[in-house]
Amino acid sequence: MTEAIEILDATEQKPETDFIVLAPGTIASDFALQNLNKSLGEAQNEFAPAVKGEVNTYGGDKYTPLEAIIAAVRPSLTKYHLTVSQFPVTDLEEKTVTVYTRIVHWDSGEWMQNALELPGELALGKEGAPKFNQQTIGGAQTYAQKYAYKAIVGIP
Repeated sequence: MTEAIEILDATEQKPETDFIVLAPGTIASDFALQNLNKSLGEAQNEFAPAVKGEVNTYGGDKYTPLEAIIAAVRPSLTKYHLTVSQFPVTDLEEKTVTVYTRIVHWDSGEWMQNALELPGELALGKEGAPKFNQQTIGGAQTYAQKYAYKAIVGIP
């Protein structure tokens, strides 16, 4: 006898109901997050400094690139069984970029997720006119990824 296999359309989404709201835009697997919080606290004690090693050619200010932030924390996150994943979503009608950042504790399955929404329409170029294109979307996404990553792992 052949069993029927249900194939879901990739565009269909089942509503996620197994979470709690910690704050506007922030959800988690449960309120306590005991294992995740313990591991994250231990990892934070071992984070290496993220150095401001790049210079912004537009303003001349030093900044810390996302790669340096990840390099400073990933060994400790891995040691304490934590993973950070990021998922960018662009809303073409609203001209926004939202980055969903989730931290997961491997052993317990506990997780916490935050959404950071930024405008994707920016003033660029000599004329300073607002633009909404791949460049502005990419810039907003990179900026959101950096600050959302810092926030979820607790880097000031």
